[in-house]
Amino acid sequence: MKRNGKRVLVAAAMLGLLFLGGCGKYVSSHSAFGFVHTGSDKAAEMRFASFRGSQIFTMQVDGEAGGQIRYSASLESGAATVYYDTDGTKRELFSITAGENVDAAGGELVKGKLYVIVETTENCKNGEFRFSIQ
Repeated sequence: MKRNGKRVLVAAAMLGLLFLGGCGKYVSSHSAFGFVHTGSDKAAEMRFASFRGSQIFTMQVDGEAGGQIRYSASLESGAATVYYDTDGTKRELFSITAGENVDAAGGELVKGKLYVIVETTENCKNGEFRFSIQ
C-alpha cells in the first residue's frame, strides 16, 4: 500500500508541474546577457546587452475593443520581429534592424489577454523595447 501511495504522489506532483509550466499559450525561450525585463497588466519593457530567442509579455485589455499598443524600440545590432496576439491569431506588429529606432502605435486590440512576442533569429546587441496599452 505504501508503494502505490508513493506512485500516486509522484504522479500528482508531475501533473502539477506540467500544468504550472505549460499553461501559457506562448513560452519565452532565450539566451541573454545583461537582460532586464518588467511587465504589468498595462505595460512591459525589456533591455539587454545581448539577446537571442523569444520573450513573451502578457497584458490585459480592459473595456471596449479598438485600443492600440504603443511601442518604442532601438537596436544596435541584429534584427527582431515583434508580434501580438489578442484574439487567438499571431500578427506582426513591427520589425526592427540594426541601428533603427521605432516609436509608434499599432495593432487592433480586443478585450482580454494580450500577448506581445519579441522574437530574434540572430544575436542582437544593446536593445530596448517598450510596450503599453493605449
